[in-house]
Amino acid sequence: MKQNILAEITYDGTLFYGWQRQKADIPTVQEILEEALFKLFGQPIKTYASGRTDRGVHACRQVVNFFIPRSFPLVNIKKALNSFLPAAVKIIKVKKAGYDFHARFSAHNKTYRYIILNSARPDVFWRNYAWFIPQKLDVAGMAEAAQILKGERDFSSFVKGASRKDCRRKVYNVKVKKRGRFVYIDIEANGFLYGMARAMVRALVDVGQRKLSLLGLRKAIAARQRKFIGKDAPACGLYLMKVDYNG
Repeated sequence: MKQNILAEITYDGTLFYGWQRQKADIPTVQEILEEALFKLFGQPIKTYASGRTDRGVHACRQVVNFFIPRSFPLVNIKKALNSFLPAAVKIIKVKKAGYDFHARFSAHNKTYRYIILNSARPDVFWRNYAWFIPQKLDVAGMAEAAQILKGERDFSSFVKGASRKDCRRKVYNVKVKKRGRFVYIDIEANGFLYGMARAMVRALVDVGQRKLSLLGLRKAIAARQRKFIGKDAPACGLYLMKVDYNG
């Protein structure tokens, strides 16, 4: 009988076109992982992730599950896959999961972190890992605006591209903190719409730059139209931090 395996993986998304395998011959994290699984087990194995990260987005702890054709020592799975994977993608942990476990549909909530380099001068070593904003940000105002984003509601104003039928999500927490040159924005929710996290960051930065008022943010949410929110924050500053499965 097949075994359902849960794996936590970490990856630098800089060189990848997101998580999901594409039709064209372009590198994605899913494609790289499934190629490694094929090398290990000698047959195609489909992987299921907790969510699809976009091109350039990173993951500290992405959760994936897949079914292997036979019993196999867990420590050997981790070791073998890491030997096949490139340096930008690594397995952190592997364990057995229940047959009904699904990395996406079993998830209770996810946490994303966004990193802003808020400094007068750019830093070449952070160019692929943070959004460089040289102008001073009103972090206190951003923290106040973050509280407006909390709660369960329709988040249509933060969807990228075509609208969805169901845009209702529950945002448990949004925190904004400044530490030295960096501003960190942590968003925890029961699910994220396409582009939602980066659109929320953009809205908070617009508040921090005095381009958007708190009242304007409330109106933009109520309007349920993306046109009232600016372009997405750059992908390079976004990290999938963790996925929780305990409701």
